[in-house]
Amino acid sequence: MKCISKTGSASIADLRSNLSVHLRFLCSDDLAEVKRLCRDWFPVEYPESWYEEITSNAKFFSLAAILDRKIVGLIVSEVKVKGRIHKEDADILALSFPSHTQVAYILSLGVVERYRRQGIATLLLDSLVSYLTSGDKSNVKAIYLHVLASNTTAIKFYEHRNFKRHNYLPYYYSIQTQPKDGLSYVMYVNGGQPPWSLVDYIKHFGSQLSTQLSRIQPGQFSNAVARRTRNWFSGIIPARFQHSSSSNGSGSSGSGNGNGSGSNGASSSGTASGSGASQSLQVHNL
Repeated sequence: MKCISKTGSASIADLRSNLSVHLRFLCSDDLAEVKRLCRDWFPVEYPESWYEEITSNAKFFSLAAILDRKIVGLIVSEVKVKGRIHKEDADILALSFPSHTQVAYILSLGVVERYRRQGIATLLLDSLVSYLTSGDKSNVKAIYLHVLASNTTAIKFYEHRNFKRHNYLPYYYSIQTQPKDGLSYVMYVNGGQPPWSLVDYIKHFGSQLSTQLSRIQPGQFSNAVARRTRNWFSGIIPARFQHSSSSNGSGSSGSGNGNGSGSNGASSSGTASGSGASQSLQVHNL
């Protein structure tokens, strides 16, 4: 099988050294070399079928950096739909994105030790991001990966390149029969968004409350606050206690009627405010 160059015969020399590296996709002829490199780079044991898949199956984006006809780095990624990702990653996108939304998972990224910190990993990652943000891949909304929690070098690399920590994964890896913790990292692309956190909900509620309060006229403020307080209590106090309280306070009904008129006047303003508010709501391995 002929190995296909990603960039034709072009040489890519925009690295942090005088290296002249070119990129090409993996092919079945690379299987033995890729296996040797991965066993040297990664503490995780991959099955034989994994190597066969990434070197021959077109569903994988398997890109190699080549120097002097040898592989010095590679990145492997797979695009899948949100509805088929593993449960520990099911919440990487906001709920508004349907299950057929696509995401990209980075299976591996590695560089030969003597060529590290020379820009090869960045070149490979940038090539993947460029591919996933091209016109025909606009449905891909996130790029994510897993990394050993102890792999501080890889973590710093991804954080420096706009990946955000998403989840802590206790005992995610088994390294030489020993359980090891992992982390998931996500980069959002093509308009993708993370799910809301508690802080996001608090900010949203505060913003909506501020908007509603700003629409209340100064003279109506006390009535509006009283009405909202009554509404809040009526939502949490059982109805039988409310009826009991109403019958016990019947002697002050005259005063209550007078205040009721004022409340109704404020209610008109409150309803308009509410209507306006409702419209405004309308790994790794380095």
